[in-house]
Amino acid sequence: MRLQFAGSEVMIEAIGAEVAVDNTTVPVGHGLQVKMPVTVSLGGARLSLSEAGPVPSASKSQRRARTTWMVGGVAVFSLLTIAAVQAGVADVDRSVSIPSFNQETVMAGAVPPSPLSPEDVSSTLATKLLEAGLRDLRVHADGARFSVSGAVDEEGRESWNGVQSWFDRTYGNRYVLTSEVSETVPKTSPRFNLQAIWFGETPYAIGVDGTRLYKGAALEDGWYIKDIRDGSLTAARQGEEFTLRF
Repeated sequence: MRLQFAGSEVMIEAIGAEVAVDNTTVPVGHGLQVKMPVTVSLGGARLSLSEAGPVPSASKSQRRARTTWMVGGVAVFSLLTIAAVQAGVADVDRSVSIPSFNQETVMAGAVPPSPLSPEDVSSTLATKLLEAGLRDLRVHADGARFSVSGAVDEEGRESWNGVQSWFDRTYGNRYVLTSEVSETVPKTSPRFNLQAIWFGETPYAIGVDGTRLYKGAALEDGWYIKDIRDGSLTAARQGEEFTLRF
């Protein structure tokens, strides 16, 4: 938690753990500027802040009483620090002394979150790929090193670049990501040298030399006629199919 005092107002920033300011909760990484007096709660510890008023001239006995009050204030702040540490909320430098609350800053360092394991990072990366529409990419983990393999088109390449930037910002200080992603070769429609197709009782195609090509006949580049029906010719090659419609 960080407190910045300016006149009758105080800026309260939540660092490492959320802070309750009266009835308002300040999330981690956010701040709230309010007028004093105000009560701040950090874990099980509570701190009441109020604006310091003018100090009138005092007698010797009053100065002694004020000195005693300041010692008591140090004790109260020490108790507050101990309570925060016992609650697991903050680690505070034991050498901190009470500043004059006039545009001064009080810092309470929060316990850093435990680092994610490689398994957690791998799962988060896989989820990020799905969210980016990169379902065909696969994550491989080896300790602190990760690699992603697969193929993407031009649009997918932009999405993959975005995921890599996100990974570097989020985990770049602890983990390494290697790209094994390639670009897919755009598919082109096969070209067949056919003059015409007959959709009669026994359908067939007519080749460029006038030859009749029935079902099962070979075509160019390893393709063959798989079927001729309903105004279409279906060609196949190694599990791949292409349909010409007429």
